Amino acid sequence: MNFLNIKSKLQLTSLFCSLVFVSTLSACGNSDKKQETNQDSAAAVTTTTEAPAAATTEKFEDFDWSTVQSSTANIGTFPYLTAPEGFFIQDKGGYDESKTGYSDLKDFNKLIMFTGNSFYNAEGKVARLKFSMKDKEADWNQYKFDTSIEKYLDSVGAKQLAKLKINQAQKEFLNKDDDMTIYNHMVADPYNEPARFYALNHEKGKIMFQISSNSAMGEIAVVELVKK
Repeated sequence: MNFLNIKSKLQLTSLFCSLVFVSTLSACGNSDKKQETNQDSAAAVTTTTEAPAAATTEKFEDFDWSTVQSSTANIGTFPYLTAPEGFFIQDKGGYDESKTGYSDLKDFNKLIMFTGNSFYNAEGKVARLKFSMKDKEADWNQYKFDTSIEKYLDSVGAKQLAKLKINQAQKEFLNKDDDMTIYNHMVADPYNEPARFYALNHEKGKIMFQISSNSAMGEIAVVELVKK
């Protein structure tokens, strides 16, 4: 009798161990499947995520003048800028000092301005000013030219919008209809020398400036926008 009881207990113990082993295997299997499912879900989410489109500046947009503080500073008459001390503005021939305050004038034309995010067609009266040193024997002083012009524009309330050296994509965009577009409507050589762009929201009107300089020259273009 005791032998049978012992045998029965051993059988029950063996059965219990077998059930525990099977349950453990089942739990592991479910855990592995759950892990695989989670990994598959993560992979699915990863593959459906799209990278944001790269920003492009190859576009024309209107300019928001409310971003430029209004100014009542004394700026004189068009083109609202004179030569710094030690410099003069060339006449159209490029040798003598201009008597008009500019090197070239168009009663109605445009400058292509860069605002930092896009381009803007600034239409109106356009003047170009090319600068030389008064002392013909002196080397061109780029640092003095740049700092003098920047200080003046800051003093009258002009805002620098951007600085741009044109890249290939921008060149192709601007010149897509006419190979001379950049040459005709931007200052100096923006392919090789970065141009600086300013806006002045003055009581006399909306005025924009392009400035370019290098170790040999300085040039500024000014547009007084048509009043709308």
